[in-house]
Amino acid sequence: MKTEHKTIIWAIIISIFVIVIALSGEDTSTQKKKILSIGDTGILNNQKEKTNCDGNSILATNQDNYDKFVKVLNADDKFGYMKMLRQNQLFIIPNCTKVKVIDSAFAVRKVRILEGEYFGTSGWTAYEFIK
Repeated sequence: MKTEHKTIIWAIIISIFVIVIALSGEDTSTQKKKILSIGDTGILNNQKEKTNCDGNSILATNQDNYDKFVKVLNADDKFGYMKMLRQNQLFIIPNCTKVKVIDSAFAVRKVRILEGEYFGTSGWTAYEFIK
C-alpha cells in the first residue's frame, strides 16, 4: 500500500475518533436527575416525566410504615395496602404537590407538604419521587 493511502486511512480514523470524543463530551448534566437533600424544595411526582402531573403519590407516615409499604408492594398484597390506608399508615397526595425535604435516609426522604389538603403534614417516600 502506498504511503499516500496509509496517510488518508489514518486521517479518516483520527477524524472518526475526534468526532466520537466530541459527541461523548456533550454536557449531560441536564439529563442527570438531581437528588434532593434536606432543606431542598421540589414536587412529589411518581411519573417518569416531571411535567406529567397525572395520578397520585403515596406517602408513609413514618419510616417503619414506609418499609412495611415496600414489602406490601413487593408481595402485591392489595389487602395489606388497603389495611395500611385504613389505619392511616399511608396517605395519598396528588402528583406535583410542592414539598420540602426535611429528613433523609438510604433511598428515602421525609418531606413536608407545602400545599393542598395535607398542608403541613410530613411523610416518607422514595427519593426518586421528589423532583
